[in-house]
Amino acid sequence: MYGFDDEKVFVDSVDDQLVALVIETGSYYTFSEAATAVVNDLAAGYEPAEVAAALATLPGGDGAAEKLDAFLAQAVEKGILCEVAGAAPAERPALTCADLDLSDGLELDMEGYDDVAEYFMIDPIHEVDPDMGWPYSSQE
Repeated sequence: MYGFDDEKVFVDSVDDQLVALVIETGSYYTFSEAATAVVNDLAAGYEPAEVAAALATLPGGDGAAEKLDAFLAQAVEKGILCEVAGAAPAERPALTCADLDLSDGLELDMEGYDDVAEYFMIDPIHEVDPDMGWPYSSQE
């Protein structure tokens, strides 16, 4: 099972798009509609095989298992998702990926940004310039 490491990743939805900030690196990631649905389903306790099977039944879901495996490997490598121990929750929401429109094909896209990473990496108590405030470092 996969999920978010709440101590290392901050996740929120903005206009139905998932945004994940990896606290250790200051990098943040945005996800396509299909990738958002997949990540939400995995975080809700669905196994990758269950998600891939649901995607494969949709028109345009060809190669879902391979695409999901590649996407999952990338999300784990970037520190967004991690394997979590334990059994799936007794009650899970309905699979959101089962309602996707894949008529243009299955695109599990994730875009990373590090343009503001240096600001996220400033210790707000010890490294902020007392006169200027955040995001100005006392070392600038």
